[in-house]
Amino acid sequence: MSRRIYKRVIESNKIFVRCMCHIFIMTLLIPVIAFCGSDRLVDDSDYKENKLQKCNIKDYTDMVKGDGVDWVWVKPGEKLGAYKTRVGAVLNKSDMHSSSMVSKVKSIFQDNFSGATKGTKGTLTAEVCIWEVQKYTPEKQWIPYAGGRAAQAGMGVEVVLVDRAKKTVAKIRHFDHQGRDWRDAAEDVAGHISNYVAKH
Repeated sequence: MSRRIYKRVIESNKIFVRCMCHIFIMTLLIPVIAFCGSDRLVDDSDYKENKLQKCNIKDYTDMVKGDGVDWVWVKPGEKLGAYKTRVGAVLNKSDMHSSSMVSKVKSIFQDNFSGATKGTKGTLTAEVCIWEVQKYTPEKQWIPYAGGRAAQAGMGVEVVLVDRAKKTVAKIRHFDHQGRDWRDAAEDVAGHISNYVAKH
């Protein structure tokens, strides 16, 4: 084999190896990108397909995935943990119509905020809205991989934090399953939200 032919064979092999490496890398990256999805609420399938159960948040376009909560927006430069937080009005837009539930949810959120937020800058008011309540459903325990969690009671809540001037400082939307009673779920959701407010 002449030197010229040998060089051509080597060069062809290098190109082939590069192509195979690129294909291999793309094969690994595409599923990862698809799995990660977008961090914006407006890119979520429920929002795109108009299935999002809305409550007291008027604008979702600036909300992103939060630390320990599903979706959040905080006014740039604002430190929520620098404030105390009190609970204002609690609305109920879920299918479970119960004034006693609303009163209990308000009490649960106030207890959690009082324990977590101890800032000295002032006081924020948390306007709470319940958008979904799910009862404990033991039949769901048989769902593969997720049944144990899905069977538990669930609650979805939106919280809008406003300052003394009634200006929105933060918006939080969170849903979670916990225990066999909606009170367990309410405690869990309130804990996640109050912890987020205290830390950010």
